[in-house]
Parts: sequence; C-alpha cells; structure tokens
Amino acid sequence: MNRISFILAAIGFAAVLSGCKGGEEKTPEQGGQTTSSDKPPTDGLKELIKEDVKVGKGTRFHPNVKPIAAGDLVWVVYTGKFKDGKVFDTNDPKQKEGAKPFAFTVGVGQVIKGWDEGIVGMLPGGERKLSVPFALGYNERELPNIPKYTDLYFDVKVLDYVKAGEERTYGVYDQKKGTGKTVTENSVVHLHTVISDCAGNLIEDSRKAGDAIKVTLGKEETFPVIEDGLLGMKAGGIRELAVPPILGFRTDPGSGMDAQTLFYVTLILEKVE
Repeated sequence: MNRISFILAAIGFAAVLSGCKGGEEKTPEQGGQTTSSDKPPTDGLKELIKEDVKVGKGTRFHPNVKPIAAGDLVWVVYTGKFKDGKVFDTNDPKQKEGAKPFAFTVGVGQVIKGWDEGIVGMLPGGERKLSVPFALGYNERELPNIPKYTDLYFDVKVLDYVKAGEERTYGVYDQKKGTGKTVTENSVVHLHTVISDCAGNLIEDSRKAGDAIKVTLGKEETFPVIEDGLLGMKAGGIRELAVPPILGFRTDPGSGMDAQTLFYVTLILEKVE
C-alpha cells in the first residue's frame, strides 16, 4: 500500500459530541422522570431568537453557495450556555482541547429543534447566536447537566457543508497553477499530501516523512477521489480538495474514525512522468 492509502486508512478521530446534547439524555425510564407537580416556567423565552454575528460568504471551494436548508450535512463549532452565561457544552478548540467539528444533517431530528430551525439560512463562515426556548430544546427531559424546562443559548459557527444531493461531489480550489507536464489518466506522479479537517486541525503532512509519494494513476494505488483530483494538474501546482465522508475516507468502526469527517486534502504536485 502506498503512503497516501496508508495515511487515509490510518486516520482516526475520537467520536464527537452526540447531537450537541451536552451528555447522554435521560428518558423517564432512565430516571429523568417528571411528576404532576413539575410545571414549566412562564417567564422564559417565548420563541427562537436568531442573531447573526457574522454573515457567511461560503468557502474557497464553494464561494457561491445556497443557504443551508433541510437535508444538508453541516459541520459546526458551537458553545452552549445557560442564561447566566455558564457553559454546559462546547466543541470550540479554544475552550476544549482536542475538540473536533460537530456534524449533523439539518431537519431530520439529529439535534434539538432549536438547532434544526436555527441553522437554516446560514452560509459557511457564518456565525449566529441562538436563543432557544425550552420547548425547542429538551423541554421536560432532564439531562445530567441540563435541568428540565431550561432555555439554552448557543454561539454557532458554520465551517462548511454538503448540500443534499451533492454527497458525492468534492470541492476543488487551486492554490497555485503549475507550469510543468499535465497529469493524465495513466500518469506517474510524485507528490506530497497535507490532510486536515474542516476546522484546520492537521491530521497528516507527508512532507515530514521526506521524499515525495510516487503514485501510478489507474492502478488503484490510492482513493479514486485523489486520482480524480489530480487529473488536469500540472507539475508545480498545488490543489486543495474538500472531500465529503461518502467518498471513501472511512475505515471499520473499530478504527476510531469519525465517519462524518469532512477532509481538506492538499495535493502538492512535484513531478509528472
């Protein structure tokens, strides 16, 4: 197996937080029970409030994109707070070391209703404050770190997304146009790869290992998306790919890889034979 295949097969991520829920939910059967005397407060939020702190403009891969809608797979960084400002959950690496982007599909119930409704209309790069009334949060359910009938406040930044129906489409951005020989379907290429997640967390940089990786296209020596992404490049060029999860950067469940990771792969093409 050549180094690209090995690198991509060996990547592992710890599981991200589940559904931005700040911990495992308790159902009534598990002990999160309510009684007839438990009544919701009357002085809380009455509706979902969305406040755009920064309007997104897309990414370098997709500068002219449509706003987020139901069915889209999104990657976000978030911080959840109570009304008094106390943080109950976050995946912001500035606040939590080793935190990874959180992925979910909008509008299918993977997260609280306040998120399913509150993220709609945003663009990658956008930042929004969501003030979520308890009815659109966890309502009467009680979590280990979130009391029942609690209004929640979130700071959310959208890193990137994949539109519904475009799960097999990868993004392309040419950092630098090469001037040498052009890559074709049967070329032998020498390149380096730099792999990160969509938050910029470095996963692998083949330059640290020394010599460039040699790959013969058409021989299944690397993932199809890498081969396809190399086509048309010229020696000396640098190209970035935004690779969605479905295009093959996954391994078996025991590997620890997050199956919903959006990979940014930089191809540094040194030579074309």
